[in-house]
Amino acid sequence: MNPNKPVKLKPALSVLAVASVLLLNGCANFQGISPQAKLMQVPEAASQNDAAWDAVQWPQRIGGENLAQLIATGLKDNPGIDMARTRISAAATSEALARASTLPSAGLQAESTYQRFTETGMIPPPLGGTWDTNNQVTVGVKYDLDFWGKHQAALKSAVSQKAATEAELAAARMSLAAAIASQWVQLNHHAQALELTTTQLKLRQRISELSKVRAKAGLENQTEIRQNELSESALLQEIQQWKDGIDSAKLQLALLLGKTPDYAANITVPAAPVQGLALPPENLPLHLIARKPEIVAARWRVEAADAGIAQAKANFYPDINISAFAGLSSLGLDHLLKSGSAIAGAGPVLSLPIFDGGRLRASLSRNVAEYDTAVYSYNQSLQSAFKDAAEQVQSLQKLNEQRKIAESARQSANQLQQLATLRQRAGTGTALPVLQAEINEVGQKKNLNDIQSKMTLSQIALIRAIGGDVPAAN
Repeated sequence: MNPNKPVKLKPALSVLAVASVLLLNGCANFQGISPQAKLMQVPEAASQNDAAWDAVQWPQRIGGENLAQLIATGLKDNPGIDMARTRISAAATSEALARASTLPSAGLQAESTYQRFTETGMIPPPLGGTWDTNNQVTVGVKYDLDFWGKHQAALKSAVSQKAATEAELAAARMSLAAAIASQWVQLNHHAQALELTTTQLKLRQRISELSKVRAKAGLENQTEIRQNELSESALLQEIQQWKDGIDSAKLQLALLLGKTPDYAANITVPAAPVQGLALPPENLPLHLIARKPEIVAARWRVEAADAGIAQAKANFYPDINISAFAGLSSLGLDHLLKSGSAIAGAGPVLSLPIFDGGRLRASLSRNVAEYDTAVYSYNQSLQSAFKDAAEQVQSLQKLNEQRKIAESARQSANQLQQLATLRQRAGTGTALPVLQAEINEVGQKKNLNDIQSKMTLSQIALIRAIGGDVPAAN
């Protein structure tokens, strides 16, 4: 071949194209293989690319800097989070490999063989029967025209898989942040309940002292004294339960932070009551639920599976590649670098499946099954999120009504305490009704603390269900 002669590829490509069309009817086909699952559509659904997951801002409003720092500690160097990051790195590598398949490839090949040439073959004497070196140095270039989009589909699948792993990392972060926040709320609840119960105990002890004084004066019998002793004993048991609850919550927090159990001693007990978030609207917009990291990840898995089907279908069609080479070839090293040793060539290569024993159809069936599975998984995740969100919204509405009733009861208890105090100051009442009214008011505060903690836990669960901050009701 004359290396200076231009290579004409168009005629060859035309021949291959015609041959491909003629042979398509004889090759494998994918008739009868199609997905059965139907993807649920969410009105005003958030785009996967626009989804923003808030894992570190809402805790600030619940527990201030104390909770925010705990979550930051938990998210740092956590094995589960690190594992999710590793999966992203692996997915990025797969994407890079798929992208490389869409680009031309080039390679250098050099060969030098010292051999004896046969006397009865294609090389006549005087070379036949002699020993010499057969040398060749070539640079080859290959490019897949990808007429049917096989490599582009593989790239789309890899990109979608990477996006899914990124969403799964956000889900892992969100899950850990919610678990830490929930445990912190429990710790706060126990701490506030301990303080209030201790106050109740002190008030009960004062009542007990007054009862003993009144009993000595003959104004009270032993029944009241024994009743006060029983009340004190119950409060002491309750105080111990709250202390045990604090220790348990601190231990669970230490483990969630990825620390050893002895780290629990370093966790500060919250001093201020928990701050609840704004109540959500009764009907949450569906696009808020669709932004949940797990749902976004499932949606990307559907995209990846769909691209897998396109890639499997492209395998049914002929592959057309363009290859070219240029280099030097000679017998004997002394001739290798001479101009006459130049070689070059280019041309198309056709690969057409005709009979493969059902491999292509089986591969496509597998991809279709993976797509159906991904769709069903997405639909199930979406329905589960709808259910979780609805349950938490309903729970918050009920708890809010309970909170209003409890707040009204606390105000009534406070008014009774004020009236008892006024009667005592006016000389028409004793200290016992005042102390009893104070105990009742503290009891109502404990009830409010319990309800507020349940509301905050439900709000955290709602944040977890929709994958981000909750909008306030109008």
